[in-house]
Amino acid sequence: MSRTHRVKAVLTSLMLTPPLLPLAAMPAQAAPDGISVADTQDAIVVKGLTYRMTIRKEGFRYSFSRPDGTTLVPAHAESGLRIKETGAADFADAVRARLVGGGRVAVLDVDLENGSRVRVRVHPSAANVRLSVDPSQGGAATMDLRTGPVGPSYGLGDYGAHADGQPDQGTPCSRQVVARPTAELTGITLDNLTNEGSCKRFISNFVVFPRQRFAEVLFDEGRKRVGLNGSENRLGVTGTRGVDGLYYFFGGDLRQVYADYRAARHRHGYVDARPRARMFELGWEAYGALAWDTYQSSVTATVQAFREHGYPLGWGVVGSGFWPGPRGDKIEGTTNSFGMWDSTAEPGRDDGLPNPRYPDPGALKSLFRENGMALLLGARNNFKAPPSDGGNHTPLYDGPFVTEALSKGYLLTGADGRPVKVTRAQFPRDVSYVLDGENKEAVAWYVEQMRKWGVDGWKEDTMLYDPDLYRDANWNAVQKALHDAGDYVMVRNAAYSLPGDWVRINDTIFGRGEVFHEDPDRVPVNMLNIAATGHGAVYPDFIGGTPKLPMTDPAYQKYFVRNAQLSALTPIMAFGKGPWELGDDRLADAVKRMALWHSALTPYIYDAVLDGHRTGFPYAMTPLPLAYPDDENTYGLVNDRTRQYQWLLGESLLAAPVFGADFETAQGRDVYLPEGTWIDYETGATFQGPTTLKDYRMDMTRIPAFVGGKGVLVTRDGGGLRAQVYPIRTQSTYEYGEGGQRSRIVNANAGWNAATLTVTDTTTGDRVRFTVDGTTGAIGFPMRAGHDYRLTGGGR
Repeated sequence: MSRTHRVKAVLTSLMLTPPLLPLAAMPAQAAPDGISVADTQDAIVVKGLTYRMTIRKEGFRYSFSRPDGTTLVPAHAESGLRIKETGAADFADAVRARLVGGGRVAVLDVDLENGSRVRVRVHPSAANVRLSVDPSQGGAATMDLRTGPVGPSYGLGDYGAHADGQPDQGTPCSRQVVARPTAELTGITLDNLTNEGSCKRFISNFVVFPRQRFAEVLFDEGRKRVGLNGSENRLGVTGTRGVDGLYYFFGGDLRQVYADYRAARHRHGYVDARPRARMFELGWEAYGALAWDTYQSSVTATVQAFREHGYPLGWGVVGSGFWPGPRGDKIEGTTNSFGMWDSTAEPGRDDGLPNPRYPDPGALKSLFRENGMALLLGARNNFKAPPSDGGNHTPLYDGPFVTEALSKGYLLTGADGRPVKVTRAQFPRDVSYVLDGENKEAVAWYVEQMRKWGVDGWKEDTMLYDPDLYRDANWNAVQKALHDAGDYVMVRNAAYSLPGDWVRINDTIFGRGEVFHEDPDRVPVNMLNIAATGHGAVYPDFIGGTPKLPMTDPAYQKYFVRNAQLSALTPIMAFGKGPWELGDDRLADAVKRMALWHSALTPYIYDAVLDGHRTGFPYAMTPLPLAYPDDENTYGLVNDRTRQYQWLLGESLLAAPVFGADFETAQGRDVYLPEGTWIDYETGATFQGPTTLKDYRMDMTRIPAFVGGKGVLVTRDGGGLRAQVYPIRTQSTYEYGEGGQRSRIVNANAGWNAATLTVTDTTTGDRVRFTVDGTTGAIGFPMRAGHDYRLTGGGR
C-alpha cells in the first residue's frame, strides 16, 4: 500500500469517528471549542473559533469570514467544486449541495451538472477546516476545489520561482522555465505541480495570504493543480479518486497559521527533521571549485587553503567523482557504488584526471575531521539499470547493489509489477531504477549501504526528468532515515516537510538573467517563497555560483562580492572558489569579513532555525509580508524592477542586500523600513519606520543590514556567548535557546544612558559588566546559556 493510500485509509477511519448524527440530533449550540454546524435555507454554516465558513447550497460555493462577519475569502462566482472524469471533454461544476449528516463533521451530498453526485465532508477545527471528497465511483478524475480570488499570496516551494503562463514547462529548467519576476504569486497557473527534477524538486502547494491571516494546502503526491488569479483561488489534483487533505487555516496571527500547518503536515506523514548546529557553520562545496571533476589532491589543497586563509569551515561537500571508473564514461560508478572509492589505478584510463582520483579515502576523512569539518558526499536514490533493460550497470564499478535491490523488491514498481524505468535523468545516463521510499525495509537497507562510505552526511541531489513518477515524497523517508541515523543531510528533493538540516535552492550560475539558473534575481524570489512555504532554513547555493569567467574579471568580481553580501544574511553561507582568487585584496578582505561575521552570528541564526523547527514559522528567513502582514508596503517589495530584496534574519536583523542582474552598476537600493526603530548595522544611523530610504548606498565592503525588531543579537565570543542589546526598545523580552539552556534578556530599562544602566544576571543575582558600542550604542555583555539577564535604569 502506498503512502498516499495509507494516509487516506487512516483519515477515512478518522472521519467516521464519532458516528454521524441524524439532522434532528445536530447540536443547537457550539461545542466548547467553538465548533458548530448549522443548516439554513440557502446555506450551511460551519464555525470555528477564528472563522465562519458559509457554504451556499447553490453551486457548493463556499466563503470564509471572521467571526464578526468580515469577509476574508469570497466564494467562487460559479462553483466551489468541479470534477472532470477520465475521458470527459469538460469539467462538471457543482450545482447543488445539501447537508445529510452533522455533528463534528458536516457531510454534504453535492450534485454535479452532469447528473452525478459526490459526497463532501467538512472537518472543522478551532482555527482550520479540512475538506475531503469521497472516492469517485467513476475511477480517477481531476478534482478542483476553489474560492474566489484572494491576495497577495506567497509560497509554492520551488514552483514559487516560476513565472506565470507556463503550464507545460519542461526540464532541465534553464532554457525551459522563466524565473518569476516577483515573490507575489497572483497570476500563476500550474496544472502539473510535481517533482520533475532540476528547479522542480522541493514540492509544495502551500500558499499563504498574509493580509487575511489565511493559508491553504492540499496534501497529495500526484499531479497537483494551482490557480491564483483574478477570478479564482484553486487547488486540485489530476488522476485522483478522491481528496482527503485540503486544509484552510485561519489564525489570529500568522504564527498560529504556521503552527497549525506544521501540525497538519505531521499528521499526514510529512515529518520534519530537527536541524543540527554543525550545518549552520561556514561551508564549502567542491562543485563550486571543481565542477563535476573532483579529485582528492585538489579537494585537499582547496580545504587547506581555506583554513590557511582563516575561514573556520564547519562542513564540506564532495558531490561527485569519488566513485570508481573512468570519469564521464557511461560505465563509471555512481553515489550508489556503496563504499567503492576510486582508490585503485587502472591501466589505459584517459579521462584527463588523476588515476586514481581518490587514492587514500582515509586521509581525506582525516583531513576533514582534523580541521573540524563534516564531510558530506553526493547522494541519489536512482540506480543504473542492467544493459538488458536499457541501462549501463557495470558490476566492476557499480557493485552488486542494484541486483540485490531487485531481488528483494526494494525498487519502485509499476502496475505490471516490474521496476519503473526512468528514461531520462541528469545522472546516470540512460535507464535507471528508483528506490521505493515507502518500503521501510528498502529505506533501512539503503541507509545501511550508504554508511559504507564512512562519511558524515549527504548532499541529496537526484534529478529525474522522465517520466513523471507522481511520488513527490519518495525522498522524504529516505532523507529522514539518514538524518535519524546521525548523518547531516542537505535536502533538495522533498514534499511539504524538511526531512534534513536545510533545503538548497537549485543551482546558481554566473549570469545576468539569460536563463533560469543564470538569473540573479531568481535567487531571493526562490528563497523567500520556500521560506513562505514554511521552511526558513534555506541555502542560496555557494557564493559565486558556477563561474563562466575568470575570477579576476571585473564583472565576476562584483557578482561574487554582492553574492557574498546576500549569503551572509541568509541562514547558510558557503563557498566554492576561494575569495583570495579574485585578485583584489580589498574585495577578498571584505568577503572574509562577511564570512567571519556570519560565523560569529551562528548562535543567533541557529536559535532562529530551531524556533522555526519547533513552531513552523520561518524565523530564520522571514519574508516581510509575514512579519508585517498589516503593512501593505511590504507586499510587492521583492521584484526584479526595484529589487528591494529584504527579509528578516531572526527577530532582530533586517537584510537589505544590493543584489540582482544589475550587479555591475548598482550602488544602492530603496530600502523600506517597517514600523519601529531601525539602526544601520554599519553606520549606526537611526531611522523610525515606516519609511523608505531612497537610493540608500550599500557599497561592496559592508554588511547590508539594519537592527530592529527585538533588537538583540547573540554572537560567538571566543569559547562563549555574547549578547548585543541595541537601543531599539524597552519593556521587551528576547528569548534565546531552549529547554535547560533557555535564556531571557529582559529590557526593563527606562532608557539607554550607560552611566545609569545596570545589567544583572538574574539567575545568579550578579551584576554584569558591559560595553557600549561607539557606533551603534549597542550594550554588549558576556552571557551564559540558561541564565537570564535584566537591564534596568538607563534614564536621563
